[in-house]
Amino acid sequence: MKKSLFCGLLFSFTSVAFAQSIVTTTPQHSTAVLEEYTGIHCTFCPDGHKIANEIKADYKDQVILVNVHTGGYANPSGNEPDYRTPFGTSLAAQTNLAGYPSGTVSRHIFTNLGTTMALSRNAWRTAAEEAILETSPVTVGATSSYNSATRVLTVDVEAYYTADAANPTNKINVVLLQDSLLGPQTGGGTYYPSNYVGNQYVHNHMLRHMLSGQWGTAISNTTKGSLFTQTYTYTLPADYNGVVLDDNHCHLAVYVTESNSEVTHGISLGLNETNDGNTSPIYGSYSNINEIVQGGSPSNPPTFTVDFTAMVSGSNDYLFELVEDAPSDWSGSFGIGQTHYLAGMAHTVNISGASATNMAIWVTPGNTPDVGAFTLTAKLVADTNVTYSQKVHVISGVTDLVVDGSGSFGDGGTYSWTDLYTQGLNSAGNNSNAETDALVLKEAITNGAINGVQNLYMNIGWTFPSFSDEEVVALEAFMDNGGDVFVSGQDIGWDINDAAGNGTTASKSFYTNYLHADYVADGSITNDKLTAVTTDGLFGGVSNSTIIDKYGGNIYPDEMDPINGGVAVFNYKGDSTKVGGIRYQGAYKMVFLGIGIEMISDAAVRDEVVKLSYRWFNDLISVEEFDAAMKKLNVYPNPSEGQVTIPNLMENESYTISVFDVLGKKVFEETKTTLENHLKMDFKELASGSYTLKVSGKELNYSASLILK
Repeated sequence: MKKSLFCGLLFSFTSVAFAQSIVTTTPQHSTAVLEEYTGIHCTFCPDGHKIANEIKADYKDQVILVNVHTGGYANPSGNEPDYRTPFGTSLAAQTNLAGYPSGTVSRHIFTNLGTTMALSRNAWRTAAEEAILETSPVTVGATSSYNSATRVLTVDVEAYYTADAANPTNKINVVLLQDSLLGPQTGGGTYYPSNYVGNQYVHNHMLRHMLSGQWGTAISNTTKGSLFTQTYTYTLPADYNGVVLDDNHCHLAVYVTESNSEVTHGISLGLNETNDGNTSPIYGSYSNINEIVQGGSPSNPPTFTVDFTAMVSGSNDYLFELVEDAPSDWSGSFGIGQTHYLAGMAHTVNISGASATNMAIWVTPGNTPDVGAFTLTAKLVADTNVTYSQKVHVISGVTDLVVDGSGSFGDGGTYSWTDLYTQGLNSAGNNSNAETDALVLKEAITNGAINGVQNLYMNIGWTFPSFSDEEVVALEAFMDNGGDVFVSGQDIGWDINDAAGNGTTASKSFYTNYLHADYVADGSITNDKLTAVTTDGLFGGVSNSTIIDKYGGNIYPDEMDPINGGVAVFNYKGDSTKVGGIRYQGAYKMVFLGIGIEMISDAAVRDEVVKLSYRWFNDLISVEEFDAAMKKLNVYPNPSEGQVTIPNLMENESYTISVFDVLGKKVFEETKTTLENHLKMDFKELASGSYTLKVSGKELNYSASLILK
């Protein structure tokens, strides 16, 4: 017979008349509470468990993990254990989750990652890293005591407000979790094989009960200086749903929410432990930065102003240092009042906590083009384990900017492909390129700090979301102003246009009206070759290249149709119904690939695609010039019995002649040097049929149809 569960509240009050005895009064960064919605029949859930554990390992007490078994994947079959709780359905209902595993980070909606509270596993780390940078208005502490003989647990909780809460409706949540619970799990052997004891999967931080009820206990006063205390007593049952509750592997999570969402601060502790909540103390903070990104030059060095506020009473020594990530011929310094400090070394400054201290950061760019980053760090001398920082960026001398997307990779991995773009730009003779990320780009465009950048190369790869609304607005402004953009990444069309993606009204409009594309299909591994549209004046002479898998079996080359003036420039496997690349020319020039360039196996083809785009963007060679050159390639006789003359070439120049069959397979290639202004070729060894003849030379790529009799 199941026992009735009882949670007794001994006392509850809020008062500033009683001093706190447990919780710290030092302001804290917010805690990232990752509530993962999971189930024993969810194939990909072990991958979510692994990702969550890696985040926890990296950020320790700043992250709390709660695994909630609910939904169809959690339903047991036969003699399988039932890990569900009475709380899971309601918790999941407010998240708008669309698949498993899904998770919420601090029950917050991260607009740069999606439109719902629920996030796919590839976005958890980004969300957690964003959450723990926030300042919490409240600190949480608790003391627990447990009698193993009677199984009675007592938890004394305190919440102290270091600032007024943004939302006065706050609640304390006290959650019982269990680790090291052995049981079944679909997909564990594939996605988390190290998480086994024998043939049993290890379930950790599993939600077993919420001592404070479904949505927590209301806090009556949430103004600065107020203290809330609460004592919970609870008798641990022997089991839930027949699944043993092992008190040797239980722990608690205690956190504050605004209403039923928006976790601010929280802690973890064992059943006999005290945690004062000093998990990520804030001894100071930067605020009121005038700009995060500025344009500059050697003759026009920018200045940044920012306030630093000490959050420790009295006067205290802080260590300040300006860290440079910029070319060696750049320089930076910072100052307080009339005192200046050089970059690259720590300086001790006494700061009073009474008011904000105004500081300045000066950057003098050198002649080397770059997006320089300068980070002003601060540490309390009494506790140098905690660092506070303010980063600023300066754009100087850059004409072509390679930009990493701000989304998370679909497999949760970390990749860098920017060197593939800079390699192509360097091969084009461009020596004024640099790299940055989409967040810096957004700020630069929004603040008018783009500073001479003419062309953007958006390295989206396989990330989600492909573009945030803020990035879309900035890119549209850049393009409306005549800026040219190259966009490359698989699943951009799917992410924006499919119901399971992250598309918004803004990003869909951008896809249609600025990328000039109509989404057709997600694509598959069968789209394994990128082939140029031979009649295109820009890319028609680019050789075919195999499309390779860079993401562990996840290969989805987007298929699209050109619209609103766009033209197809690449297909998959020569199939004109499967367009993989579009270009457009109007107020701006645009090239859009349905794959990431990292998926183009042939390095020479990668370089050529970037090089041609760059030259077209900068009017170094126009489409009209290519078209005229192609028209001159009137090989004769055609049809031919094998002997062919290629006219209108330069004398004493080297040319590579390639022949491709109707499937795009190269069947002939030879490099020859002209003695006159033409070449004679012999293709008698080739079978009768239709072919594509390509001639490549210095700054030239010719293409023509050829019929052999």
